[in-house]
Parts: sequence; C-alpha cells; structure tokens
Amino acid sequence: MAHNDVSSRKGGDVSVIERFLARNKGKTLEFKENCRPLHAIVRTVVAFANTAGGSIVIGVKDKTKDVVGIAEPLGDEERLANTFADSITPLLIPDIQIHAWRNRQLIVVVVPHSVGPYYVRSEGPDSGVYVRLGSSNRPAGPELIAEIRRLARNAFFDEQPCSGINSEDIDFRVASELFAQASRPFTLPKRRSLGLLVAQGGREVPSNGAVLLFGRTRSNVFPNATVRCARFLGSDTARFLDQSEIDEYLPNTADQAVAFIERHTRQGLEIGRVRNRKLPEYPVEAVREAVINAIVHADYSIGGATHVQHVPYGAALPSQTHDAPLRVTGLTIAFS
Repeated sequence: MAHNDVSSRKGGDVSVIERFLARNKGKTLEFKENCRPLHAIVRTVVAFANTAGGSIVIGVKDKTKDVVGIAEPLGDEERLANTFADSITPLLIPDIQIHAWRNRQLIVVVVPHSVGPYYVRSEGPDSGVYVRLGSSNRPAGPELIAEIRRLARNAFFDEQPCSGINSEDIDFRVASELFAQASRPFTLPKRRSLGLLVAQGGREVPSNGAVLLFGRTRSNVFPNATVRCARFLGSDTARFLDQSEIDEYLPNTADQAVAFIERHTRQGLEIGRVRNRKLPEYPVEAVREAVINAIVHADYSIGGATHVQHVPYGAALPSQTHDAPLRVTGLTIAFS
C-alpha cells in the first residue's frame, strides 16, 4: 500500500478527535501513545470485535490524554493493516483512518462488533480469545467462548437449557400474574414460544432465561444477577450516602431501582399561572428506560457478572436542573 502524502488518507473532521478526547477510555475506547507493542493493539482489536466494537486512538497518551501525534502515520497504517491480517483469526479488517489534529497526525482504528469468536492466531483459539470488560482486555474462559460460538449459530444464552433445574424451580405463578396485568393468558404454549421451556433429552426443562426471570433458586445459579443501587457522596465512589441491593425476580427489579433513584432525585418547581408543576432532576421516562436497558442487556452468561463502565458527562442522562449526570452502568446504577 503506497501513498505519497498523508492527505490522501486522513479524515477531515476535526470534531471526531475532539469527541474522542472528551471521553475517557472504556468499553469501546482505547488510547495508545504509539503503535508499540503491536501485540497489545492486536489484543484490543480482538476484544473490541468480540464485545461491542470500539475505537483505538493512536497518538494520545493513555493516562493524561496528551496528544503527541504519530511521526510516520502512513508507515504505521500499513504495519497495522498487515499485522491485523496476519495475526487475527477469522479474518478481521478494521477501518484504519489518519486524522490531522492541531498540526499532529493521529491514527484511529475503528473495530466493528461481529460474531466470532475472534482470537490472536499465535495464542490459539482457546487462549487467544479476548473480551472487553470495562477499560481492560480479559482472556475469555471456556464458558464465554462457548457462548460466543452459540451466538454465531444464533443460539442465544437465555434460550439454552439450565442444567440441574426443573419446572418446579420456576415460579410460574408470578409470571401468570404479570401476564394477567396485560390481559394476556400465560398458557403452556406461551411458555414454549417465549423460550421459557425448551427441549433437552426428550423432556422439557426451564431455560436460562426462565431461571433469570422467575427462578426460585436464581441466586444459586446466577449469584450476581442482582441490581445494585448506590447514592455516592459527590464523585467519591468509595463513600456511600445510601445503597441497596435488589434481589427480586428481574421483571420486578426495574420499579424498585427507579424508586431508589427517585428517592434521591431533587425536585425543581415550575411556576405556572394556574398551578405549579414539579420538575424532577432527571426525566422519569429516561431513567426508567436506562434502568430497563441495563437489566435487559446485561451479559448474564459470564456468571451474571456486573459490568461497571464509567460514562462521562455528555454521554449520560441529562439533568434537568443541574450539571451532575445520572450514570446507569451495566447493573450498577450510580447516582451522584
């Protein structure tokens, strides 16, 4: 790949770099001062591809976010492209961009999320699979690799049979009551069509999804499938003003989590001609949607692990009354 000048490859949108610099590194963003060592960048690319995609900005110091730039962006671009082609299986082709920012050249590697599992070829398919947890790359264990392979076959974790669990371990009464609230019957065919009961060895058994939603012994199978709420003292996440761990059937946890947030939400007041209207610090609909999304999209296949991701202001829910963001991160709802 030969080029005579950087301008033929660089992106022209300065705001792209500014948006990256406004964020902290995390689940979908990594900063690298340079392209050394290449194997570390390869692992990050693999982790992004196996998790949620992401971007690597090269030419920015990791801890301080000082922009130092790249001396030979075209050469580094070609080295990166060749390394990715030679080092990652299956073939993965990230988008490698060169951007000019304040008289410095930066490289941005944009990695799409795709069903793999992708792995570092030199480390093999069992040891070379990485995933992104927070701002770090972690080797994927056998269970997670198996889950990624199930996704590749369109076989989702919540639809898989839950080992050692039978129908008596599922509280279908609670499920029926929830369906009754929506004026819908909760019949045996409905349980099957929803994937709550699945076939295994010639009989019907509860799925992982059934246990997560209505399992009487859910905490034994998924001990960390809980919602943890915390009210921190300012920005110090080591000091709590209030905290709560909600260990209920998952359909019931959202209401309790939203109630916790409302309990710690300041109320503004809008003066009207006829009547005054309370103005909550955060839009109730947005809070509820964020909580439900956190519960629904959590990855319970990793032992029900809680994933904590720092969300900077600007990516958080906007406050209606002041500048402190509400952070709903994984299953940790951080209210500061």
